[in-house]
Amino acid sequence: MLTYQTIMSAAVAVCLLWGVASAPAGRRARTADALLLGLVAGVLLGRALHVALYWVYFVAHPDEITRLLAGGLDWRGATLGAVGGVLLGARLRGVDGRALLERLAPCVPLLAAAGWLGCAQALCAAGAELVSLVGLPAWLAAEGLDLYGAEAPRWQTQTVGAAAAGLWGALLLLAAWRGSARGRLFGIGLAGVALLMFALGFLRGDYNPVLAGLRADQWLDAWLFGVGVVYALRQHVV
Repeated sequence: MLTYQTIMSAAVAVCLLWGVASAPAGRRARTADALLLGLVAGVLLGRALHVALYWVYFVAHPDEITRLLAGGLDWRGATLGAVGGVLLGARLRGVDGRALLERLAPCVPLLAAAGWLGCAQALCAAGAELVSLVGLPAWLAAEGLDLYGAEAPRWQTQTVGAAAAGLWGALLLLAAWRGSARGRLFGIGLAGVALLMFALGFLRGDYNPVLAGLRADQWLDAWLFGVGVVYALRQHVV
């Protein structure tokens, strides 16, 4: 049976292999070094932000903070950590970091889709409970379980998230194949995933601190959307 860790590990492996394989022949070993630094930084910052957002839980279970294999990575922290690590590694190893991020653009929605598929198995990020399923299509709402095993009519956040992220990834691959938006694909990909995550935040039923009517992770999604847009607008053709 597939687990969250298996699904995410497979998606990460695909992105690492693609990043190395798509690099110039003489730069593949250096590219691998940069990607590995990005992986480590992404895991560490992703875990740190997850713990911060769910501090109400972790303050009572401090022994679980460092249990990475138990799951719990925030995609926003993981993305920022990975980008920072890749750019730092690229600079240290003499690789074009901006071009590397451009080649990795489809990996942003791929990893998002993997995260949603993993949550479908681990029951994380479950949809909010509904009073009734009447009038709602099965792909949008159905009977489902949350992290605590409570069954109820819920929004199908995992299914919708995985499908939407997969579609966005396919569009980015098509754009890359056609040579569209060259030099801007990473920013566009990041902005699209952040917007998707922000929208799905309205359908989620899992705990998250609420600030001014929005989940804390939605505020981070909105910020990352802006980062992606600004990055795309400031880039030149590579």
